Amino acid sequence: MSRYDRLNRFIESRKNTDFEWGVNDCALFAADAVKVQTGADFGSEWRGNYETALECSRLLNERKTSLEQIATDAFGEPVSVKLLKRGDVCLFDNGDGLSLGVCVGVKIASTGKTGVEYVDMKNCVKGWNVCK
Repeated sequence: MSRYDRLNRFIESRKNTDFEWGVNDCALFAADAVKVQTGADFGSEWRGNYETALECSRLLNERKTSLEQIATDAFGEPVSVKLLKRGDVCLFDNGDGLSLGVCVGVKIASTGKTGVEYVDMKNCVKGWNVCK
C-alpha cells in the first residue's frame, strides 16, 4: 500500500473524530498523518502531555517553541508553499491563529471540532516536505 493510500485511510478514519487537546488537535493530527506515511512520529514527545489550550500554550512556552519550530525541527527548513504536495505538513491560518495540517491537493486537512475539516491551500503560510 502506498503512503498516499495510508494517508487517505488515516483521514477517512478521523473524519468524525472530535477535537481533543493532547490527543486529536491540529499538531497531533499532522503528526499522525506523517506517522502513517513514514513511520516517524514527530508528535511523540507532546502526545498526552496537555489536556487544554492553556496547558498546550504553557508547554510551548516552557519549551521555548512554536508549531512552526516543531515542524522545522522535524522536517528542516520550510519550502515554498508552491512546492507542497499531498502528504506534506502545512502551517495555515485558521481564522483564530495558526494551525498545522496536511496537504491533500488544493486543500489542507486538519482536525476540527467534530472531525476532519478542509481549508483552502491559499491559507497556507508555510510548509514542509515530509518525504524528500
